[in-house]
Formats: sequence, C-alpha cells, structure tokens
Amino acid sequence: MTPQAAIPLPETFDQAGFEELKAEIAAYVADQGEEWTRRIEAERAVPPELRIELKERGYLSLAGPVAYGGRGIPFSRYLELLELFAMSHASLRMIVHVANGVWRSVDQFATEQQRMSYVMPAVTGDLTVAFTLTEPTAGTGADLRCEVERDGDTYYLSGEKHLITFGVSCDRWLLFARLAGTKGADGTVALLVDRDTPNVQVEDMGESLGVRGTDHAHLVFDRAPVPVSDTLGEEVVEFLLFGGPLEQLVPLMNEGNRVRRVMLGGHIQQKEQFTELVRPQFLEQIQDFSSCIHVWLRGLRVGECFGSSGDAVLAFKHVPVLPS
Repeated sequence: MTPQAAIPLPETFDQAGFEELKAEIAAYVADQGEEWTRRIEAERAVPPELRIELKERGYLSLAGPVAYGGRGIPFSRYLELLELFAMSHASLRMIVHVANGVWRSVDQFATEQQRMSYVMPAVTGDLTVAFTLTEPTAGTGADLRCEVERDGDTYYLSGEKHLITFGVSCDRWLLFARLAGTKGADGTVALLVDRDTPNVQVEDMGESLGVRGTDHAHLVFDRAPVPVSDTLGEEVVEFLLFGGPLEQLVPLMNEGNRVRRVMLGGHIQQKEQFTELVRPQFLEQIQDFSSCIHVWLRGLRVGECFGSSGDAVLAFKHVPVLPS
C-alpha cells in the first residue's frame, strides 16, 4: 500500500482548506450526525431531509471533478473524509460514499449527452443512481441472467435484481444485463433505467447487514421498456461487408454510430484488399478464421474509417457493448 505522504497531490491542492473541511465534517458527525443517528434508529428509516442536508453542505460532491460541479478532492484524500463519515450512522456514510463514487462508473463510458444528463447531476447530488448488478439466481459477473430484447429503438428488459442499495429511492438504476441469446461477456450491456419505468416490481428488502434505514431493493422486470438511447456509452455496430459502392451504406444505418468489428465474407477474402479499403490509422488487429476475416477497428465513425471507394453493407446488426 502506498504511504499517504508518497501519493502526489495536484499542484493547486489547498491543504489548509482541506484541513478546515476535515474539522467541519468531524464537528458535523459529532453533532448533527448523532441527531440523525437517533432519528434513524427510532424511525428505522432514513428521512429524506438527511440527503437534502448533505447535498446542501456539499458532502455529496466532495470527490467529483470541479468541472462537473464537485469539490475536486483527490480520491486518496477523500478517503480521509469518508473515515470521518464512517464514525456516524452507517446509512449516513452510505449516502455520502455512494454519491461520491457511483458517478465514476458512468463517466468513464458516458457519451457527452449522458455526461450532461446523468453524470453531472449525480456529482451535484441532484440525481441518485443505484448500482444494479447483483441477481438472486446468478451472481455479479458474466453469469448475468437479466436480459434485453430489442425492437426498434426500445429494449425490453426481463429478469431480477436484488440487494440493490437505494434501489427503491433512486432516480436511475445503473443496470447490467445481456442481449437475449448471448453468453458470458459477449452481449453485456449497461443501461441507465428510469426508476419510473413501467412493468417493474420494486420491493424494499428491509434492513441489510445492519445498515438500518437504507433501502435495499428486489427488482423484477417483465419486458420493461427501456430506450436504446439509455444504453451507457455509444452503440457499436457490427458489419458484414460485400463488394459495392459505399453510398449504399447511408440508407441502411445512422452514420453517428461507431464501428468496432467488420466481418469480411463473400468475395472479400484477403487482408490486403481490406487494408486498401480502410484508412490504415484506424486498423487495430486482424484475425483469420476459416470462413471469414475479422478486422477490429478503433471504434471511429464510419465516415472516418472508410475512404470514398469503400464497400457497402450487405447485412448488419446492432451490438451495444461497453467501449473497450
């Protein structure tokens, strides 16, 4: 473990201001924190006013970037503050820590529009996002059973999640599922699902692991409609190419999508032919298979990858995945 003194800090880090903030939080935990503890234990629930107070004091935005509306405190130093919050009620600490952490899971893959709509409001405390991964009949990895079927611009989500912290009281579920018919890591998607989506049963599972007051949800989705635009990250499109003018590509797809993999079939069998077709700076790797050649691109837009003499799409399917 790296000693605290060895962790580099930004040149503009305000050490004196940080020490004042630590003293402020310590005083808050010892005073108002104890009052909230007594109330939570008595009512066995977290009053909505607590989250409002923590937001107004800026405690939900400590680790968020300044450009997003946060305080910009480096994560290693934020942990010093979290240690203080952990001396208060577990639910108070949970609210602070989830708000200061869950935005990171979204931000690294978000489009600019999603960053504006979801990440920044999460950093400022105006949006509560619940990390929605664990399932009662699977686990928390590639064995996910929650799945989506696509019809036009809508996914229909089916399956179960449980033990989802703030899954009852959140604004959005950051939910992980898979495309119907896929296995393992293939076809995994992350969705920012609106809490008010129809065809969803939401049950509060009650107290969990001694965290009294914080809600933990059991969720059942029965073909719940989710806009494809709420998929985290940009959609990746898989193409099967054949000989023909590039102009045939335009009416078949939205050029705003990004290309990741191209499967070469038909009369296009040689890598050399394809490298003449695609601008070389966008080639990442090429794999030979018995029936076709798979070419992995750098995820840039179709118009950027192909020159004017490129090939057209014979068939294509949407493959939304987290960008690699």
